[in-house]
Amino acid sequence: MFDASTVSRLLLPNPLPTDGPLVSVLIPSYNYDRFVGTALRSVLDQTYRNLEVVIVDDCSTDRALEIIRTTADGDPRVTVHNNESNLGNKGNFFRCYELSSGPLVKPLLADDRLHPTAIASFVAALQSDPSLTLAMSPREFVNDAGALWRPSEQPSTFAPVDISIDGVAFGNLMLTSLANIVGEPSTVMWRRDDLPPDDDFFCIGGHYPTAVFDGTWWLKLMAKGKVAYLTTTLSQSRRHAAQVSWVLQQRPSQAGAWYSIIQGAKNLGFLKDISDERVALCALVGFALLDIGRFGPKAHQELKEMLEMTKEVMEKVGDITELTMRETSGGSPQ
Repeated sequence: MFDASTVSRLLLPNPLPTDGPLVSVLIPSYNYDRFVGTALRSVLDQTYRNLEVVIVDDCSTDRALEIIRTTADGDPRVTVHNNESNLGNKGNFFRCYELSSGPLVKPLLADDRLHPTAIASFVAALQSDPSLTLAMSPREFVNDAGALWRPSEQPSTFAPVDISIDGVAFGNLMLTSLANIVGEPSTVMWRRDDLPPDDDFFCIGGHYPTAVFDGTWWLKLMAKGKVAYLTTTLSQSRRHAAQVSWVLQQRPSQAGAWYSIIQGAKNLGFLKDISDERVALCALVGFALLDIGRFGPKAHQELKEMLEMTKEVMEKVGDITELTMRETSGGSPQ
């Protein structure tokens, strides 16, 4: 999967640290009274203690705010904010970021939860090598009740041991497979300096994807350094009908977003090898054709845009193929 030159063994200390740099745990909250108490409790029960927990409730209409305050129970590490007006998912996350101060950032979605050693493991990984800009691990999918969701579809690991991976190599894998193989924000930790709050998270290489996608964050971090991949499952991600990401996955508009991401990622140094770019674009054509087949009969404008994008991508694939043939033959293709 990765060239040996881009991967090295990562050794975490045993025992894991219980103290160290301040970690800002960011929990944006909105109408998840069923889950947010469990999410917060999973943070308060971490073996790593030097935490600030910033929870911003985005004008929930259920009991979320009440449950947050009850669960925090006066813990001085927890700061709870209640927005005066609804900022939406994107705005609320940035509000969490703005109100936090730790040099290490650990997001947690309000319907997810962490393993007790998650933060200690991520901190240990990032401290092991200053060139690491992103630490990640696999997650389990669970349902509303916390039981495994479709056990046969649980993610597999990339390696049998903890490893450090060249960020560009990892990003190229994301782009050629058109998959967010990092996962949701609950699966990662990064350094604030590598992705500061004033960074335009959703712009990548001058391009704005047509859909909100945290994969742009991971690619921006990968462009700056290496990725720590920990084999231990350190978080659980819920799958339920009310989940925003679940709803977004039902929309047939992801191909256009990936096209913008591919173009922006190239400006950050990804897909330098034209064979990698061709693989990514060919995968995109297949993705687009699937999306086209899923559009309803009323989506004429969206269908037209998708067809135009597919034609443009196929022309680029043809140009790359012709260039490759010339380089291989030493002249013009016959």
